Amino acid sequence: MVSWAYNPLTKGPVRLRISVLVLACGLSACADTTAPDDTTLVGEWAAPAETLANGSSYQVLLTIRRDNSYSTETQNFASLAAQAKGEVSRYTRFEGTYLVRNDSLFTHPDRWISWDSANGPNSPVQVVPVDPVIAHALADGMYLELSGEALVLHYISFPVDEPVETTQTFHRVH
Repeated sequence: MVSWAYNPLTKGPVRLRISVLVLACGLSACADTTAPDDTTLVGEWAAPAETLANGSSYQVLLTIRRDNSYSTETQNFASLAAQAKGEVSRYTRFEGTYLVRNDSLFTHPDRWISWDSANGPNSPVQVVPVDPVIAHALADGMYLELSGEALVLHYISFPVDEPVETTQTFHRVH
């Protein structure tokens, strides 16, 4: 079991982990003149894979379900030298619930789930409840653009010690 003394944000690329935490904690949504409803956003979304300087890559996946649950997962590929290009090295996933209100989508993460192949291929998956105080403190929201098969999120991330305007584009997975 992982205690709150363990800080998952300090392991690995800090910017990526904090950005995912912000993504998991709050989104505000707005389409042209009408607000998206639950059914418009329901589905699986994938951001394009990003290649890192060491040759490994990562991809962010977002799943919004009809039962008002969601998950956002970052998968890292080929982080270890012996791994093939498309082999999952680690993943981090937030799961929780969401609410659509007017032109906004709010998420509430309930748990943080992670696995890292550096701990061995059969290492246990770590599951940690998200402290409601932390979730609330990070729930500033994101501006959302929904256009056909594209979902664009504009939000503030905290890669080091100051806020940075960030944009992430997802495409619907079929």
